[in-house]
Amino acid sequence: MLLKNGLTYGGDSAGAAVLGPNLRGLDLLDDPAEAPETLFEGLGITPFVILPHWGNEKYKNEIGDANKELSKWNKEIVKISDTQACVVDGDEIVIHGEQTADLLG
Repeated sequence: MLLKNGLTYGGDSAGAAVLGPNLRGLDLLDDPAEAPETLFEGLGITPFVILPHWGNEKYKNEIGDANKELSKWNKEIVKISDTQACVVDGDEIVIHGEQTADLLG
């Protein structure tokens, strides 16, 4: 696999979320009817799902609902704001960037 050989992958929003094992719940953020096919299996590159836009007032309700549904299907969810990045290097996971207020309670 290219990632194991040193390739760096970067993705934001859905581009980060697809790295996890399961995407159920993320369909609440985008209308699956707009896609030609709906897949709920993630790439499984990370053992957790990244939930982007955490704390963004614009997506407050949708993100809260997605978090509840994701929790049913995934053991771990890493929530990051629009000013943060999740960096995975081997077994090390670091969240970089500015912490924003948790508007979702």
